[in-house]
Amino acid sequence: MEKLLATRLQEKGTNTIRVELLGLSHLFQFPFKDHQKFIPNFHSLLITNGVAKAEESINNRITSIQPRCLVALEGNRLLASVILKPSNKRGTCWSISLPKVFKEPIFNSLREVKFSLMKKSLDLVPRAQTNWLVKYPTDCIDELSIARELGFQPHKIINIWSFKSNNHEPFKKSNSLHTIDNSENNIFTWERINKSNARSLWKLEMAGESVHLREIIDRQLLDIINLSNDYTGLLFCNNEGFSSVIAGLIKQDFPDEITTLKFLRDIIWDNRLNNGLTQVLNKLSLSKNKLFIETNTNDEQINKLFNKLGLIKQSERLLLGKTILKRNRLKSKVLNKTTIESMLQKLTPSNSPQPSPSVSSR
Repeated sequence: MEKLLATRLQEKGTNTIRVELLGLSHLFQFPFKDHQKFIPNFHSLLITNGVAKAEESINNRITSIQPRCLVALEGNRLLASVILKPSNKRGTCWSISLPKVFKEPIFNSLREVKFSLMKKSLDLVPRAQTNWLVKYPTDCIDELSIARELGFQPHKIINIWSFKSNNHEPFKKSNSLHTIDNSENNIFTWERINKSNARSLWKLEMAGESVHLREIIDRQLLDIINLSNDYTGLLFCNNEGFSSVIAGLIKQDFPDEITTLKFLRDIIWDNRLNNGLTQVLNKLSLSKNKLFIETNTNDEQINKLFNKLGLIKQSERLLLGKTILKRNRLKSKVLNKTTIESMLQKLTPSNSPQPSPSVSSR
């Protein structure tokens, strides 16, 4: 059957890879029988693609910040897809999901299919100031090599942790943590993210990232507030009337991460985390949803604590970014150089130099 299909496709000259925005016409090519779990996502992406098209048709000067889905086809065979999602409210940074493969190609290699999808993704959002992020498992060699080929640079390796059991209720909407540490007179409280405490959480995230990565993500306070759910918040430590934020959790907003939380703390290790964080993780372990927490691989102290508390390390992922910031800096340097040279030319005297006074003996 496959050989017959290949012959017909070859006769029609349809052996090239086509990458298109997901549409209603692709419903007939999608293998629903073998990918039942993708059906709800497929339907929601059809809607967001339609909304994005409508927004951009009304005003072609703006780029919609609705998530997008691209599909790769070989003839009438739908092979794979990727999802694009903005990482902030202004759409200055977008993330690309790991390519989802539905069928093996006949005429092309699977790597060529993935490359076409990722390459087209970079052209789909026509903004001069768009940065890009991908976060792929370290064993996805093809995807990582394609990302490097397309100009992505590695920034950090991330540990993905999970809990042993998830069978109860998540955090309530009010503060659900109030613990007293009698040995140090510390009172730990957990607060949901709101407008008044979002700046503290924003500062924690900025402290834990490199300057280059902060510029790529381009996070602002409103973005932090939007990354709130029933499991996110800030851990406060109160001691004799003085309150300080020692850790936090925000939702990760990558396309293929639904219940992943990012752990945040200050650069300097705080021993109070040993007691306060234990209470937070105990609460999270009672969630009825499958939760994951990500930490920086280089954060040895927090990784040891997670391991000691019984969390399970599921995988490692590599975060890569692509930006135009470097190109803009180079242009700025050239402009600055030209300006300085023009200034020096203006300072050059037009008359012949006068002889300097001499103090030598006559």
